[in-house]
Amino acid sequence: MRSMIYAIWITTVFSLSAAATTFNPVPVEDQVKSAYGAVLGTYVGKSYKKLASGQVVTEFTFKIAEGSGIKYSEIVNKNNFKILAPGGRWQGVSYRIDGTPKFSEGEKTFLLLNKVPEGFMVSDHAMGKYNIKEENGEVYLSNSVFPKHSSLGRISLKEMNLVLEDRFGAPLEKINHDRYVFKRIKKKRVKRGGRMPASEPLIDSEEPASESTNSIWLVLLLGVLGAISTIYLSKKSNS
Repeated sequence: MRSMIYAIWITTVFSLSAAATTFNPVPVEDQVKSAYGAVLGTYVGKSYKKLASGQVVTEFTFKIAEGSGIKYSEIVNKNNFKILAPGGRWQGVSYRIDGTPKFSEGEKTFLLLNKVPEGFMVSDHAMGKYNIKEENGEVYLSNSVFPKHSSLGRISLKEMNLVLEDRFGAPLEKINHDRYVFKRIKKKRVKRGGRMPASEPLIDSEEPASESTNSIWLVLLLGVLGAISTIYLSKKSNS
């Protein structure tokens, strides 16, 4: 499925190079359904690079505050989250692609994302970008392509979270840690028919790295080393 999305993306890059993009309004439920995940963050900056396929892309950098549908391990660093878009500038040559999203420094935005082998891209180009507005203490999202559309032009964040929860099983959730690592844990024993399983298989679990946990392990390690050193010196003095 992901390779198919990537193939479609590359094909779209070529077609967009030759003609302007024409967007049609798509219900937000359908947009979310075709997306891999969603993030809410602040735009930091951009750079350009050339993929192994030869395509020039723009690499946008964001500070991510909240996310839905994306694994902890895929975010890696919430303050340096990369999103790709076709086109850019390479070796003095500009590759302009119509329909790609545009961002301004410090802009807060909501993005629907799809995943490709090289990383993440905004789903359906600029259609996957929503501007954030606040009115009377309420947060609303406005589609960047159809800001005046009867439904896409004004969606409350509460409504969007309901759609996200229906699609990904959870609404936007705050990301409180800068970095994430894989942590291997044991699966709990479960009684089945009054019998206990003979073994406890290990499963992969993605949990945020904890500074307090790391500190505890460091203290334990130092304690063990100290004990070994004391025993060694004691034996040496007795010999």
